[in-house]
Amino acid sequence: MIQFDDADAVRVGGYMEDTTLRRRLPGQGAFDLVGFIQMLDEMGVNAPISVEILSDEQRARPLDEAARLAHDTTRAVFDHARKRRANI
Repeated sequence: MIQFDDADAVRVGGYMEDTTLRRRLPGQGAFDLVGFIQMLDEMGVNAPISVEILSDEQRARPLDEAARLAHDTTRAVFDHARKRRANI
């Protein structure tokens, strides 16, 4: 299982606070998610993907909005990564 999220470039507070309160939707932070996806593809990884966005901002959203945003932003990052890979 691969747990997928994003984060700011600079951590605010401690590690636990950052990982449980401040994660971002995929593509809305500083992680190289496109490179990460391409590396997994190159390695032949075929594992389930779980979107795990632990943040106060995500928790505050209505459930349907939170789920839609998690899906849409994740799908966009994967589409971008695989489109870029096809053009290389």
